[in-house]
Amino acid sequence: MKIAETGTAGATLSPKLKEHAKVVLQLAIEISDTRKLFQEIREMSELLQDLVWSEEENQAKDEAIEYFDASMQAMVYFTIRNLEAYQRSTWMELFPRGGDADGSERSV
Repeated sequence: MKIAETGTAGATLSPKLKEHAKVVLQLAIEISDTRKLFQEIREMSELLQDLVWSEEENQAKDEAIEYFDASMQAMVYFTIRNLEAYQRSTWMELFPRGGDADGSERSV
């Protein structure tokens, strides 16, 4: 952390401000240490993955994730296609022509 000088030579900080700066600096150090710890835990857990799951299980897991992702993308695609088809059809005839549910008039 870099502290910029204010340009007022000889000015001193109040004890309250010094204490606050000290607390903020300590918290920043603790956050940095915590992030490093989480990164180390993640790296170690990735190394342990091979001990917990076999290569076949890892491959099956990856295939399941890919299948789920592909099926979600297909659902989105077909949902959008169906909505477009409904818009092109006479789907508006399913609703009363008096206006929207809030009572406002609709211009189609």
